[in-house]
Amino acid sequence: AAVLFASKVGELLYERGIELVLFRKHLVDITTSELLRLHEYAEKVVEKKIDIFTTSALTKALCEIDLVPSKLDIGKIAHEWLAQTDSGKSMADFLRDTLIDLAPGKQCRTPAPRDVVLFGFGRIGRLAARLLILGAGKGQQLRLRAVVTRDNKPQDILKRAALFSNDSTHGAFKGSVECDVEEQVLVINGQIVKFISAKSPEDIDYTKFGIKDALVIDNTGAFTDMASLSRHL
Repeated sequence: AAVLFASKVGELLYERGIELVLFRKHLVDITTSELLRLHEYAEKVVEKKIDIFTTSALTKALCEIDLVPSKLDIGKIAHEWLAQTDSGKSMADFLRDTLIDLAPGKQCRTPAPRDVVLFGFGRIGRLAARLLILGAGKGQQLRLRAVVTRDNKPQDILKRAALFSNDSTHGAFKGSVECDVEEQVLVINGQIVKFISAKSPEDIDYTKFGIKDALVIDNTGAFTDMASLSRHL
């Protein structure tokens, strides 16, 4: 059941743009033993008893109904399903009724996708990049488009790819990382991330790289007040 659950979580994210979490815990690229521990966490910490067989069946059923790209808490859905098992509804009908606002054609208040730029690629920047890539999928709201660093010589790109791939505390990145030193990009899980060389925020015209109205995340530690941070505007 855990193996089926994990495969359907990936299918929903990468093919449908539907991200599943379990009581706010990410479910992508984790082991089956970690999945089982999350179900124990649900009972002990969140105090909502669910089981892997129920979440697995619900996840499989989600793959068979038509929904717009979205983020769903499969833990909460499973808890609601288990609480109403006497209603006579099939699992598919329960999901359609519960998620009716996410059916195609409904007026969903889904934010438009937003480009994200990381200014700096130290450890904090690399961890932020991992989180952004983790949430990637069709219809994603935050798309990591670029990283700004001081130098982008070929050896710099290769070094940054290695540091991103392996963190001494958080371990190896569970995904693919490819370098294109000529284009100065990393291709992370198929997502192209451009590396832009600049010494200050004023030196960059993001529109030259096809990036508009970007959310810039400064993680250098060099800009610590409103005046200095406004240089990114």
